[in-house]
Amino acid sequence: MRKIMFLALVVAASVFAVSCQKGDAGPAGATGAAGPAGPAGPAGPAGAAGTANVYYSKWFNATGVTKIDSAKNSDGVTYTYLYGFSITESLITDDILNKGMVKVYLNVGTTATPTVIEAESYGFTVGVRKGAIVLNYIDTSFPAYQFRYVIIPGGTAASNSVDWKNYAKVQEFLNIQN
Repeated sequence: MRKIMFLALVVAASVFAVSCQKGDAGPAGATGAAGPAGPAGPAGPAGAAGTANVYYSKWFNATGVTKIDSAKNSDGVTYTYLYGFSITESLITDDILNKGMVKVYLNVGTTATPTVIEAESYGFTVGVRKGAIVLNYIDTSFPAYQFRYVIIPGGTAASNSVDWKNYAKVQEFLNIQN
């Protein structure tokens, strides 16, 4: 009898298991409360060096060059002239004059093969005042070079190891594009 009972129980359980089916899904429940914030992710890679607040002009040709003065030898023949031109630049403010730096460079090569040097290293005098840069040059004629100026605010990190007369080093340090 025990065997019959056991067998009947197994048959009933099998019929019950085969006859069950999943019904339709019920409605969605309410959204639960937000969980705690996860841990901070790893630090990202270092970004490329930028120019921050450093401004640099495009390369340009001098315009509005004037003869300011001339010098004559003992025979009364003019042998040299003082030339000058100015560049209007509203970014040169009192703050730049008091705390920053303005550098002027010139290309004594060609556009295809530039040779860039600091203007003062090539005989130019550079004067900077609020709103303008003034360049003067003494020679028999004014050279046809391209110029570029760089305005570096006082709050921009600088380095004493940068040779400000070496344009290639300045260009690399400040990430200046051609």
